[in-house]
Amino acid sequence: MLDALPRMRMDRPNFTSFHIGGGTYSVPRAWADRGITDITIAEIDPVVTEIAVDQFWFDPETATIMHGDARVALSRSTQKYDVIVGDAFTDIAAPEHLVTREFFQLVSRRLSPDGVFAMNLIDNLDRLDALAAVVLTLRDVFPSVEVWTDARAPQQGERRVFVLLASGSDSPISKIDAMAPDVTRFQALDNAFINRILQQKNAQVLTDDHAPLAYLIGFDPALD
Repeated sequence: MLDALPRMRMDRPNFTSFHIGGGTYSVPRAWADRGITDITIAEIDPVVTEIAVDQFWFDPETATIMHGDARVALSRSTQKYDVIVGDAFTDIAAPEHLVTREFFQLVSRRLSPDGVFAMNLIDNLDRLDALAAVVLTLRDVFPSVEVWTDARAPQQGERRVFVLLASGSDSPISKIDAMAPDVTRFQALDNAFINRILQQKNAQVLTDDHAPLAYLIGFDPALD
């Protein structure tokens, strides 16, 4: 989804992008392979980059790499990006300073007029407290917030991967087929369904002063 959805929104062969987190560098590597240039990546751990080069076929010459905190890098930048990708969420946590209203306001300022912010989020389908809080926070900043996920029925106790698209307007389509690695259909969840989740969870906007993400995910650091 982090590969296919931004490319669907751009609908052109090239665009500028800023990636929050490197990980395996899968999306930057895929975009570079498609001829997409002007890729910037903020990865806080240089060892992660070394592993991506050594074991995941990433060519560091295809992108500008900043080893440091993505929020600091964005705050110091004056460039506008067509796409900003948030890939810092894991199955148990995410840096809390990257999911607050203040951070999303910074992201909004760094996007081009028709730009889109795409971030991954993982939540337990039996809870969805983290999803509700992040969606509400994004809505406080962006006119359009879409929640994309696998177009399949939920399973009890499942931890589901979502991708949130935030921008000035809705996507032209609500379903897309992409390799994951086999062809998989993804869809945007209906806004009425998302609104019911927000009401049921009594979601609150996350701020720099209050962003209890670990609690919302249901992760107890004391038990780690």
